[in-house]
Amino acid sequence: MTNVQWFRQNSRGSIINLFYLNPGTKEHGRLNSTFNSKERYSTLHIRDAQLEDSGTYLCAVSAQCSEPACKEVEKSAIMKALESLKQDMNNTLKEMDEKYNKKFEEMSKSMNDTLGKQEKTIKQVKETVQELKTEMEAMKKTQTENRLDMENLGKRTETTESSITNRIQEIEERISDSEDTIEKINALIKENSKSNKFSSQNIQELWNTIKKQI
Repeated sequence: MTNVQWFRQNSRGSIINLFYLNPGTKEHGRLNSTFNSKERYSTLHIRDAQLEDSGTYLCAVSAQCSEPACKEVEKSAIMKALESLKQDMNNTLKEMDEKYNKKFEEMSKSMNDTLGKQEKTIKQVKETVQELKTEMEAMKKTQTENRLDMENLGKRTETTESSITNRIQEIEERISDSEDTIEKINALIKENSKSNKFSSQNIQELWNTIKKQI
């Protein structure tokens, strides 16, 4: 072989030519490549490798041949390398797609389970709220009934108090009248005692009058 070429294929699939080497050494920036035609090997070194250096590196070898033939060989080698890369990329994409689908199914199942639990919780909360509303309405109804009972009781109490007050006044008036009658009887007894004309019949009549007043 008379020369070699080094290429890098980046993540977008673009092919970048790095070196075209005759026997010897070449350096470009942080890249260094050596080609030994006698020992039939070539090396590529990257100094202080960085993330931007990521990619697939390809080495194409040219045999001793005419320039058109060498170019055809180089083209064929590159096409084979690209075909191999394409196959590798397809396999990688297939694996990634399978992993993504599996992860998506797991996430979908988890989300469905979560939604089911949330719907169940919402249903329970709605039922609890409805029960509380029903209980509150019952309490309001009971409170209204109690208020009406208390108002009616108050009215009955006022009526009873008024009746008692009237009865007391009536009794007080009768007692006052009775006391006046007793005073009159005492006065009559005193007068009759003096005149000795007071009879038991008159006393009985007066007593009957007092009992009627009481």
